Amino acid sequence: MKKRILSGLMALSLVLTACSTGAKAKKDIMDNKKEHKKMEDKMDHMKSDKKDNMKLDQMSDATKVKKINQGELATDFNLPDINGKMYKLSDQKGKKVYVKFWASWCPICLAGLSELDEMSKNAKDYEIVTVVSPGHIGEKNKEDFIKWFKGLNYKNIKVLLDESGNFIKNYSIRSTPTNIIVGSDGVLIKVVPGQLNKEALNKIFSEVK
Repeated sequence: MKKRILSGLMALSLVLTACSTGAKAKKDIMDNKKEHKKMEDKMDHMKSDKKDNMKLDQMSDATKVKKINQGELATDFNLPDINGKMYKLSDQKGKKVYVKFWASWCPICLAGLSELDEMSKNAKDYEIVTVVSPGHIGEKNKEDFIKWFKGLNYKNIKVLLDESGNFIKNYSIRSTPTNIIVGSDGVLIKVVPGQLNKEALNKIFSEVK
């Protein structure tokens, strides 16, 4: 009788142990599945972030202008010409730009206007714009300057109006004329005071990228 009872208890113990082991195994499997799901979600999130970062990098690269000249970028300006049309330096991507600062009272400047008009008409390697500052450093006011300049009948010279005087400050203008050379990447190559003729400018720009 005792043997039967002992046998029954041992059998019950085995059943309970088996049930307990099976339940634990089942729980472990469920836990592993949950952990695996978490890892998958984390990987998906990382992939999504990586794609977003790649898109941002591509957008950033698209808006950058690759520097090919040594130096700092020229200070940007956005000025109206004598007809009210705006001209922004940073919009001239891929173009070399020659900016001439001058004044209506400057004899040297006036002597060079005829050549500058011809250069503005025929220039191919670089773009030409000029800047005056009405109401500053002895220049006429805006209305008087426009009337005076149009009377000279130079059809090809683009004149920008710096009424605020910020152009003078940003480029540290100390004399007229002053010549500003900008590379096709927007880098400020040099600022040269004094008069530069066609030959001198062509030589400078032949060395600018």
